[in-house]
Amino acid sequence: MDVNKLSIQEFLSLGYVFLLLLGISYQTIYFSFFDINYLKYSSILDVLLSPLQVMTENIIILGTFLFIILFAVLYVKTFGRKLYQWQRRQGWYKKFFNVERWDKMWAKENSNSFAILYTGILILIIFIEFGFIFGSRMSSLMESGKLEIRHEIVFVDAEEKSVRILNQNSLYLFYVVENENKLTISPIDGNIKKISKLK
Repeated sequence: MDVNKLSIQEFLSLGYVFLLLLGISYQTIYFSFFDINYLKYSSILDVLLSPLQVMTENIIILGTFLFIILFAVLYVKTFGRKLYQWQRRQGWYKKFFNVERWDKMWAKENSNSFAILYTGILILIIFIEFGFIFGSRMSSLMESGKLEIRHEIVFVDAEEKSVRILNQNSLYLFYVVENENKLTISPIDGNIKKISKLK
């Protein structure tokens, strides 16, 4: 596929599918540590926006993604091509790889397509890793009772709870109540009056 020949509509469609793939991968893995099927509690818009939520949640995560994108593009455009030219001259490389196919992949006219593919695969791998890392970490902190309480929820019936919010979408709030070691899911609409961040 030559990205130089794609229309704006085709780019948007590919981006839409890619965001869905990232959102489903991350949220499914993250919530599997809590034995919850996230897709039951979310809309398609929640899944689409969840990769953006993950990336902008923390400046370090955002910086990591920007670095990866920059690295992937620079790798494909400069160092990667030089490395490939050296490897293709080696006898062992020709035994294990289809050189003609890789020549087409590394050709200058295909470098944009390859850069996008390479970057997309790296980002998908990182989202899967983040799902495992964040999910296992939060799950173990919850089970050991060591989660830091950061929010206070006021419900419409005036009940107040000190909690650690683990996730939120347009429909539900996912949180752990202070001194409990289980994840609670509450609908937002008509149920929660106010969420305050504790100092």
